[in-house]
Amino acid sequence: MTQLETPRLRLLALSRAQLQIFNDDPTLLNGDLLVPVRPSIINPVVARAIRAKLAKMRLASRRDHDWYTYWLIIRKDQDLGIGLAGFKGRPNGRDEVEIGYGLAPEDQGQGFMTEAAGALVNWALRQPICGAVTAWTEKDNVASHRVLEKIGLVRSGEQNNQYFWIIKGGGA
Repeated sequence: MTQLETPRLRLLALSRAQLQIFNDDPTLLNGDLLVPVRPSIINPVVARAIRAKLAKMRLASRRDHDWYTYWLIIRKDQDLGIGLAGFKGRPNGRDEVEIGYGLAPEDQGQGFMTEAAGALVNWALRQPICGAVTAWTEKDNVASHRVLEKIGLVRSGEQNNQYFWIIKGGGA
């Protein structure tokens, strides 16, 4: 299981089985990981996203697992799962990958998502198959705009009610 560390967080790439447990009953994941997970991580949007990830993962190569799964964001000081972040699959034909993330409401506004998303973006850009990380945000999601700006993504377009963000790696 791939793991990343930051000063305050551990990010754990969930196995397909763990993601399935998360989908079926998030409280059961506590026993599998030996780390409690805030129930407020899961809402209808996240539940749909997990189901979509599981469907994609069934078709993906095992070597691409880290690109398809969710990474559980764990606060080190509380040994507690507080959010999920991940990519929407393997980098595309332009070597770009899209990131998405969510955090329990009780842990928002403390810099945790900036730390977690920054670690994932850095990990992605170190992989030979990735030249850029992208994101889409709702125009009124100012908190997410700040996260992306702080980790180096630049707003480079808009469509309907969303902004498009990108950061390119050294080789891109």
